[in-house]
Amino acid sequence: MRTRGVCPQCGHDGILAGLAADAVRQPICLSCAGIPGDFTCRDCGTEADFYRRATCSRCALRQDLTALIIDGAQHRDVMAPIVEALCRVDRPASILTWKRSPRVQELLTGLANGNIPLTHAGLDAAGTDKAVNHLRSMLEHAGVLAVRDEPLAWFERWLSVKLAAVTEPTVRGPVEQFATWHHLRRLRQASVPGQDSAPAVRYAKQEITEAIKFLTWLDSTHHRTLATCLQQDVDEWLVSGPTTR
Repeated sequence: MRTRGVCPQCGHDGILAGLAADAVRQPICLSCAGIPGDFTCRDCGTEADFYRRATCSRCALRQDLTALIIDGAQHRDVMAPIVEALCRVDRPASILTWKRSPRVQELLTGLANGNIPLTHAGLDAAGTDKAVNHLRSMLEHAGVLAVRDEPLAWFERWLSVKLAAVTEPTVRGPVEQFATWHHLRRLRQASVPGQDSAPAVRYAKQEITEAIKFLTWLDSTHHRTLATCLQQDVDEWLVSGPTTR
């Protein structure tokens, strides 16, 4: 019922649910295969496998999404493109299954009532779980949101948390400058939407982590800062630990 095309026997353009009785066994239409029943969707008029009550899965999805995020929405005109984008997918039944999740419904209604701004920052604030990431990717693919460099976005969040955990000013100051003006600046300059920046992000995270470890060790072991660090401190640090140093 999901096979569509032009019937080789009668030229009908629609569902090719049967198989010809010849040696080739080509897919043929319902009528030529002798399959009874009318499978015309009552909403869109397209011949399709029904999802419910003489309605195809695409129309059923449109009905459900309209009720969920357009009816009563704060800005109906903002939500309409989301519905259109989701209804254009190749397999609307997969979206029907996806949206049954309470977490997905929470996100969609949050977008509809304005509690979640329709921006990357709004989705970031909503969480970092799979449901958020999947919704973001669908909105990007549909053109509702601009495509962004996800590894870079993850790095920015990671850096904020990492720096917040460093309480010693003589450690945090130099590391923040190193992370922001050396690594973050270069990552942003090199960022191209759709291009994989994950290797560069992993490298930056490792260097920043090791810098924090070194300055913390320097302070606790020798009571020195980056400004008063000696060459022998660097040598001792390098030879007394793993190669990641």
